[in-house]
Amino acid sequence: MRYPERVRCSPQAVMSAGGHELAGPALMAAIQGVSSTLDDLGVRAGDRVIVGAGNTPAHVIGVLATLASGAIAVPLDASSPLSRLQRLVAHAEGRAAVLAVDSPLSGALGLSELALDPFSAEPASVTPRDVQATPATTAGLLLYTSGSTGDPKGVLLSEGAVAASLAQAKQVFGWTTDTRMLAVLPLHHGHGLLMTALAPLVAGGTVLIDTLDVWGLSGFWDRANKTRATNVSLVPALVQLLVRLSPDRESDSLRLATCASSRLPPALREAFEARFELPLRDCYGMTETSSWCAWPVLAAPSSGVGRPAPGTLRVMGDDGVEAAPGELGRVQVRSPQLFTHYWHNPTATATAYTTDGWFQTGDLGSLDASGALHLRGRSTDVIDRAGMKIYPEEVDEVLCTHPAVSEAATVGVPAELTELPVTFVVLDGDNEAPDLAAWCAERLPGWMCPTRFLFRDALPRSATGKLARGGLQREAAMLFSEKP
Repeated sequence: MRYPERVRCSPQAVMSAGGHELAGPALMAAIQGVSSTLDDLGVRAGDRVIVGAGNTPAHVIGVLATLASGAIAVPLDASSPLSRLQRLVAHAEGRAAVLAVDSPLSGALGLSELALDPFSAEPASVTPRDVQATPATTAGLLLYTSGSTGDPKGVLLSEGAVAASLAQAKQVFGWTTDTRMLAVLPLHHGHGLLMTALAPLVAGGTVLIDTLDVWGLSGFWDRANKTRATNVSLVPALVQLLVRLSPDRESDSLRLATCASSRLPPALREAFEARFELPLRDCYGMTETSSWCAWPVLAAPSSGVGRPAPGTLRVMGDDGVEAAPGELGRVQVRSPQLFTHYWHNPTATATAYTTDGWFQTGDLGSLDASGALHLRGRSTDVIDRAGMKIYPEEVDEVLCTHPAVSEAATVGVPAELTELPVTFVVLDGDNEAPDLAAWCAERLPGWMCPTRFLFRDALPRSATGKLARGGLQREAAMLFSEKP
């Protein structure tokens, strides 16, 4: 497949939010207008433009206008603490910022600013400032990771890598001008921005930007029906909440739901499909791969997390030999969608790749005979119990089949010459703590069974629903030291 080098919104694309709509020529004019204003502010090719307009059309237009100017868009969560945003802006060496009108960040970032009406993207104010920054050599996106594997890193995606990802999405899903994507995920994150906003717009579809904060889970299906949405993309935490808390499906327009950002337990997918009679397909990817790199097989459900394009993903054993179908190994990717480098972090960039040019995702998994990818978790999460390897997500899945358990997260705690598994548990509703040790003993080998259970009201997650397992590991270690 020949991939485009530039990201271009289709002239047939439509973006809608809050009862306002930007369609075709009006949308294209809005993008061009913001791009021209950025040029007037002195933004040059390769400069970094901070985009922090929340889940609004202005945010998406800010990104597209930055790319049209040949600059690098840096989408950030405007609701983050100011101190964190200032650190990220300094790290990115931002030159200008695109914000929503009345943003609390106005004047706080020390950059030239363009304030946009959140729905029409009409410039409301322009504030030039003299900011010095060294331009990069490429246009694209600078996305900061959610930090589930450590401190957030700036991942630089070239415009060509982003365009390849969007083109692949259009081909796999068959998106056209009839596609109506209900976009409810954070638009500062790669999954939400690339797959629920940019990809449908490039395909000429309609993007319906909304937020669960406004109408909540109780209004999800009604909202999908009123907007005539055909597609929606979710994260596992949201899928679980819909299964547990939302009313029955009332939308006849939705044809497909996808799920990514973290692993979707097969039992949860089955529960969603059985209750709502809507296909839910799992996808796999990460920031470094321009969102998804393993794509769903739409014709039939799969217990895996999607199928990669031929020659773009491999699983390597510890012996350095590519694993046979069904054998567990380390997941590696090489494709046109890969990131350029970690921003200002050459050491991390160098260690991320193998000597023959494959990106090491840090995930463990296997490919089945059909080519579908099956994940077993992060290599850093594996628990070594006296030489026996425990994959935490296997234990979590067994616990989540208990009718009283809503969520579970298993971590390893250092002990003398070994590690011991400890599990954090969230109960469903007002259930009392069940005998989970007995439940596990009936379903797992003894060495895989957790030694302690810690009950919590909720598990820590990132803005995209990704489990913060590292924080739980540190908490368990502090609680139990060497004797859990």
